[in-house]
Amino acid sequence: MQIELKPDRRRERRRPVEQDCKLFHRPSRRYLPATTRNLSTGGALIEIHSNRPLAAGEAVELLIDLLGGPILLEGDPVTGTIVRIDSWDDDRQAVALRFDRAMPLADAA
Repeated sequence: MQIELKPDRRRERRRPVEQDCKLFHRPSRRYLPATTRNLSTGGALIEIHSNRPLAAGEAVELLIDLLGGPILLEGDPVTGTIVRIDSWDDDRQAVALRFDRAMPLADAA
């Protein structure tokens, strides 16, 4: 049996980046603890530590811990949209985000 691989439709190269972050879920007005898994200039894959239901198409804001300290609310969040969600277990979800504007990778890693 031959497996046919789908071509990668991403325009930007992804980099593995594991950083603590928070996702502000606009519809529920809640911050969710998370960890980045990979980043590109146009989006991110993050692991959410919550079983809160999320949906593709919802608007979010991402705050990334770049200095290894507390994640402050004063930083400029990266705004974006949820494009895909995969549940891993009862309290973890993989969430793919598309940023509203490109983010330089130097700022994220």
